[in-house]
Amino acid sequence: MREIKLTKQLVEAWLIPVEPYKLFHYTAVLDGGKFSSPEDQSHLRKIFHDLALQRKVKPSGNRDGFYVVIPQVKPIRRLDGATGGIIDFAWPCGHGGDNSSFGFEGLMTVSEGDLILLGGVSNFGKTAIILNMLGENLDKYSCLLMGNEYVNADQTVTGKFRRRMTRMSWADWTDSEGNLKFILLPVNTGYEDYIEKDKINIIDWLNIPQGQGFYEIAPIMKAIKDRLGKGLAVVVEQKTRGKEFADGGEFSERFADIYLTIDPFGENESRLTVGKVKEPKERVSGRSWAFSIVDYGANLHRIREVKKCFKCWGHGYTKMGKCDSCLGKGYIDMD
Repeated sequence: MREIKLTKQLVEAWLIPVEPYKLFHYTAVLDGGKFSSPEDQSHLRKIFHDLALQRKVKPSGNRDGFYVVIPQVKPIRRLDGATGGIIDFAWPCGHGGDNSSFGFEGLMTVSEGDLILLGGVSNFGKTAIILNMLGENLDKYSCLLMGNEYVNADQTVTGKFRRRMTRMSWADWTDSEGNLKFILLPVNTGYEDYIEKDKINIIDWLNIPQGQGFYEIAPIMKAIKDRLGKGLAVVVEQKTRGKEFADGGEFSERFADIYLTIDPFGENESRLTVGKVKEPKERVSGRSWAFSIVDYGANLHRIREVKKCFKCWGHGYTKMGKCDSCLGKGYIDMD
């Protein structure tokens, strides 16, 4: 006589450690023959039928007898909870006698757990923008900068990075003992594994490992967001000139709360365009700002809003050749 009786409770206990949505055959519950009588197998089918009706498991497609576990989610019934949740994030601005700014503080809200994605054409200001973000927030929040282009093989900072920091003299990068006020990690893959909860985490730049498809960037973004807690992520990606999205296409945008792109603006300036914004204070998506980078790539200068040229409508060229209104830039300064 068997001492263990096959019951629904026993099956539910067996399902507890099973990874959600991982495929398994229902007979795995029989535990190698511990329950092997025809009555047990018939009873087990009935149990899984009932569990499926209760949405605790579900059959997997056309594969007879295969199921996946549906993770159970507890409903939220009240609006109680912590107040606030807004990060007083300081956006980049001009320095050294240039008081120009993007003015994003008045245009969008940055919340705890947000991911800001910055996709930019190479050599048009991605690093200048994110290092200015770091400098502006350095004394307000705990910050972490990831990137393998800032550190030499002997674990010292590169001369290029040190010179750029020196030219950004408006920021105090080190404490009284000469230590960096932020965490600098030489990371070039597995970025989500180094995210620090409740900090501002800046990744410059997110490189998709060779052999991985662009569609795999979405789960990387999700993993980054899942680890942020009350912190913030600023993720930099490369962008091909003329393309709307950064590497990864629309997949790169899916988990972003704020999506910014940088493109050339003429020969010597850059244009930052605001894409998706989940929490705008007023209309901001689709608007663009031009800016210069001075002091050998360190500081921002002459930030101002621009609009599509009325004559070529952003193309830079007309049937007659280069647009004489925007001089081929596609955009003109706001009136």
